[in-house]
Amino acid sequence: MQEKKIKFTDVLFVGLAFFASYFGAGNLIFPPMLGLQSGSNWLSGMIGMLASGVGLPILAIIVLGMCGSVQKISDHVNKKFYTVMIGAIMILCCCVSIPRTAAVGIEMGLQGIWPGAPYLVFVILYFVIAFLFAKDRGTALDKVGKILTPIMTIILFILVVKGAVSPIGTPGAASVDNAFVNSFLGGYSTGDVLVSFLAAGVFFDSIKRKGYEGEAFRKAHVRACLIAAVCLAIVYGGLLYMGACVSTEYTPDSISNANLLLAIIRSSGGQIAIYGLCLSVVLACLTTAISQITAVADFYETATHGKLSYKVLVMIVPIVTTIVASFGLDTIVSLTSPWFSFFYPITLVITPINDVATQMDMLGNVEETGYCSQDSSMCWYFENSELKTKVKGTFSIDKVLRTKIENILLKMISFWQQFFFRDLMENGKLRNFGVPVPDVPDSNSQRDSQQDTKQETPQDDTDDEPAEDSAEDDTEE
Repeated sequence: MQEKKIKFTDVLFVGLAFFASYFGAGNLIFPPMLGLQSGSNWLSGMIGMLASGVGLPILAIIVLGMCGSVQKISDHVNKKFYTVMIGAIMILCCCVSIPRTAAVGIEMGLQGIWPGAPYLVFVILYFVIAFLFAKDRGTALDKVGKILTPIMTIILFILVVKGAVSPIGTPGAASVDNAFVNSFLGGYSTGDVLVSFLAAGVFFDSIKRKGYEGEAFRKAHVRACLIAAVCLAIVYGGLLYMGACVSTEYTPDSISNANLLLAIIRSSGGQIAIYGLCLSVVLACLTTAISQITAVADFYETATHGKLSYKVLVMIVPIVTTIVASFGLDTIVSLTSPWFSFFYPITLVITPINDVATQMDMLGNVEETGYCSQDSSMCWYFENSELKTKVKGTFSIDKVLRTKIENILLKMISFWQQFFFRDLMENGKLRNFGVPVPDVPDSNSQRDSQQDTKQETPQDDTDDEPAEDSAEDDTEE
């Protein structure tokens, strides 16, 4: 079968739809504050923000596209992990992410032009419009990419280019010790890695509906992702730099995220720029809400095996999100960060685990040889950052098999240390959920603990070397 030729317009509109799905709600209000905190170190802060706010989400959706689906990756953790994990993220969308788009769109967008606009009335109208776009699963993302996103993208590009070409000030001293780390962690607040996971099915379906399969699908998918990445980088980078330019006028404690954004846009382009910002805010939030409503309805239709149809779910989701959005932006944002900090490490770990999973699949093709005595065992453990083994009895293992197992363990502990242990244990973020977190012991207590462990080791256990001494034939223990 001849591979379908990829049309630029197809890739462009899908890429813009990807961009619109990622860019919404807090994505407008967080970069300027990170720039304000970074000050003269705005370039370092920009790199950190783009790494977590653009690099990780785009990398996630590319990996998912290569694997075919989220479930193919998550099944290596547990067969039910996909349903539980993605189901929880979908609930988070209904209770936090989607309502936040409405709150930001109305409070910062509509009320920026019309201060007296009744909030609750327009929250209802907002989700009615979102429902009208999302009700047809097959064309929802196409409508977003062809109708709403081009208008929003043009407005945003004009605003950030104007702010970059004609700076409204000179960056001052940074208010944080490490601008890169602060901005990298601030990128969590965009929630875009979670968007990659929850909207992956909708993204892939939109490409396949255009007739792209196999290698053509992969090429079109990667190109669309790159278009989305470029758009996100331009907007995020521009907003962050504009925030840095007013670091001599404001401090992070003296102004809110929303007011900072309004202040820098007004200083840059006057009242006309404010009108453009308000319109782009509404469109950015609306496009994100449409894609997420589509994703939630699509997921739960599959999870319930069609007992709840897409047409029913696409009506239920806007009703639930309307109720939550009625509480206002400040309440929703206060609930957002702890949950994103909880889910991000998990999604970041299972994204690159696809490489580990490939090695795990290969283990089944390794022929095991040698002799293992009764009740024998071989375990691996980490001590002083080194992977070591402990063997009990006579245990034979093929060299190839052992190497593959150790490669997997090294990668898994690396992911754990980078994302989970650092954020949730060392920084004590689990305390936000009422979970007791032990203090990290000092070096003396760790040394005492290691000595006690060595004294309690059974005499019949051997460490490291006996694994090689018990080799038989051409195998390594």
